[in-house]
Amino acid sequence: MKKKLTKLIKPFLNFIVFHGGWWGIILLAIYKPTGYLPLLFTISILSSFLHFKYVEKNFKAEFFFLISAFTLGILTEVFLLNIYAFRYELVPVIAFKLPPAWIFCLWTIFPFSIGYSLSFLYKLRLPGMLLGAALTTFTYSAGESLDLVFFTEPRTESMAYFCGVWFALLALLFKLRERLHKKYPS
Repeated sequence: MKKKLTKLIKPFLNFIVFHGGWWGIILLAIYKPTGYLPLLFTISILSSFLHFKYVEKNFKAEFFFLISAFTLGILTEVFLLNIYAFRYELVPVIAFKLPPAWIFCLWTIFPFSIGYSLSFLYKLRLPGMLLGAALTTFTYSAGESLDLVFFTEPRTESMAYFCGVWFALLALLFKLRERLHKKYPS
C-alpha cells in the first residue's frame, strides 16, 4: 500500500514543484523586479533541490539526465531562434541569437517533469509525442499574450517548424531518460 501511495504522490509532488517553479520564473520574466536574475536562479536551484530531496531517489541517472536535457533544450532553443521560428522580446538582436536568462532557468527544471508528471506522454508513444509537441507549441503561443515570446511570420509555418522540432526533442528526451535509468539503476 505504501509503495502504491508513493507512486501516486511523486508525480503529484513533481507537478507542484515544477509548476510552482515555472510560474515563479514566468512571473519574474514578465515583471522583472529589481534584482530579478538572482531570484530566477534561486527558484531553479530550489526546485532542483526539492526534486532530488523528495521525488527522485536515483540521483546519478537523474543528474546526468538533467545535464543532458538542459544542453539539448538550450541547443533546441538556439536552433529555433536562429532559423527564425520565433523570437523573444527584449533580447538584443545579435548575429547569433541566444535565449534570455529565464529560458535557461526553465530548462533547469523542465527535465524533472519528463519522468513524472509528463510520463503519460511516453506511455502513449507516437500520439503522446504529438500531443506533447502540440501542447508545447500552444504554451509558447500563450507566451505571446504575456509578451515573452513571439512566433515569426508566416506564423503557421513557424509553429509547424517549432512543433516538429519539439516532437523530435521530446522523443529523444524520453528515450534518453529511460536509457540513463537503465544504465544507472537506483
